Amino acid sequence: MPRTRLQRSAPLDPIRYSHGFRVGNTVYLAGALGSEADGSMPPDIRIEIEGIAGLD
Repeated sequence: MPRTRLQRSAPLDPIRYSHGFRVGNTVYLAGALGSEADGSMPPDIRIEIEGIAGLD
């Protein structure tokens, strides 16, 4: 089954680090938090995941 790398447009270390992978219908996330620009946590897990996955 093919996997898709989840990466922000400007990653800190694009060669050795990935935010996660999508394999089929499952998303595997690295130990990252989807915080807001001011450092606070978003009120909704969907918003946090979109931030981690670079979908914002």
